[in-house]
Amino acid sequence: MTTAPRRTPLIRMVGTMYPGTITRRKEDVMKESAPSEFESVCSLEPRLLDLEAKVIEIKDEGQTPWFCANHRWYGCAGGDLCICKGGIKRELLRLVGAGAENPRLQTERAYDLAYDHLYALLPPCRDCDCL
Repeated sequence: MTTAPRRTPLIRMVGTMYPGTITRRKEDVMKESAPSEFESVCSLEPRLLDLEAKVIEIKDEGQTPWFCANHRWYGCAGGDLCICKGGIKRELLRLVGAGAENPRLQTERAYDLAYDHLYALLPPCRDCDCL
């Protein structure tokens, strides 16, 4: 009996500790996701560079009692009252993956490259409910 090859799990929760997820260091993710691959996706969708700049601007200055990368990534129901403004992922879904405007970016690979690259740029969670 032959078994199907095991698929390598995707990196989703960088720096967090969720049961059943892979915890990886930001530096490892950045090495594995070659910049040229992300850049090639950006050449097809330049708005990804704007989203990257937006993610880079997110800082944990330590001025609040907690910081949650997942809150900034996924957003919440807080709407305009919340700092997350609906989450980075909501914007990402319009640019890559099944909902992308460009049919060449409606692939799992394009989505995974952009997701992993951008999420790895977020500061790690601090004193939030994720930990």
